[in-house]
Amino acid sequence: MLARSFRMRRRARRAGLPGMAFDSYGRTLALREMARRRRVGGAAFHALVNPLSCVRYMEFDFAARALADLPNGPARVLDVSSPRLFPFWAAEKRGLRVTMINPDPKDIARTRSVVALVRAHAGLEVAGEVDATRLPFEDDCFDVATSISVIEHVGGDGDAPGGDSTVVDELVRVVRPGGRIVLTFPVKPTFENEYRAVDYYGTQESGPAGRHFFQRFYDEKAIAGRLLGCPGIREERRRYYVEDPPGWFAEYEQEWIRTGLAHTVQDPWFMAQHFHDAGTSHPTDRTGVCGLALSVDKRGGRAT
Repeated sequence: MLARSFRMRRRARRAGLPGMAFDSYGRTLALREMARRRRVGGAAFHALVNPLSCVRYMEFDFAARALADLPNGPARVLDVSSPRLFPFWAAEKRGLRVTMINPDPKDIARTRSVVALVRAHAGLEVAGEVDATRLPFEDDCFDVATSISVIEHVGGDGDAPGGDSTVVDELVRVVRPGGRIVLTFPVKPTFENEYRAVDYYGTQESGPAGRHFFQRFYDEKAIAGRLLGCPGIREERRRYYVEDPPGWFAEYEQEWIRTGLAHTVQDPWFMAQHFHDAGTSHPTDRTGVCGLALSVDKRGGRAT
């Protein structure tokens, strides 16, 4: 499996897949962890052969570009439950002071374990179990907030703005004027709530037939109303990455659920083959992800 993973990585790099620096960094962290534990296997081996999950290649690349003009060192970043590889990278490779939060105690425990083992940068703080809809931080105390593939999972699953809008309001509160908020989330041509039989994060409410809210897919109206409708922000940049052909991601996801790592070990090549940069155009016939960078402007009003 390891040899196959590296073959897929080489093919993806030749194809120009964005985010390959994170692939390399994730494998380096995994090797550090295995060396410290003096054993091969478990979560570290999984991270070695599958360091980034599917569309994280594009999402991490977007977020990194959105932070490119920050000065190293002094900038203080709040990371809201992103896959831990990104805040680790921001702290170690960019020298940013990163505070990580997550409402899932199991995730927090794993993060603290990895931080101790890989000796991540001293600028990384794991704040603990925090609800992003009620942040325990003072106003204007961060320069940037990042949240990669998270906002879609925050509760409030109806058509009206809910927990996701509350999170954006809280991020506006804790990020200083002139600071930045970076979000990524899944999109479809029409708004959709997804329910699953299992509450994967232990935080979601029950929905129809006892199933649990899992995530929402945003359309243009939902982005405008639920995210950009929050006062105190201005859109700086937006980017879409979409599947090719339409329907491919649903088939990929089902095979992922069925076979796990045996399938996802091919993620870099899958992404290089089946996702492309769609610029600023919201998809009209397929699934994708959106990267959104927002400037905090607390003089009032809504995003334009």
